[in-house]
Amino acid sequence: MLDEPLAALDTDAADRVLSLIDARLSAGAVVVMTSHQPFTVAAELGEAVKNTLSHRAKALAKLKSHLDRLPD
Repeated sequence: MLDEPLAALDTDAADRVLSLIDARLSAGAVVVMTSHQPFTVAAELGEAVKNTLSHRAKALAKLKSHLDRLPD
């Protein structure tokens, strides 16, 4: 749970925080945060979420494929 994680950060520091959040999302974590930052930050995080969901969908499809091959 992050409350305004980008508040009062310069661009470089904000980029580092966004990279950390993206890494956690990519690892399958759930990130809940509040922010009053411009829409571009939300768009960047949205891309990370989209990539994470795509990765999870592929993993679930692979798991389903393996399960479908198991005998009843």
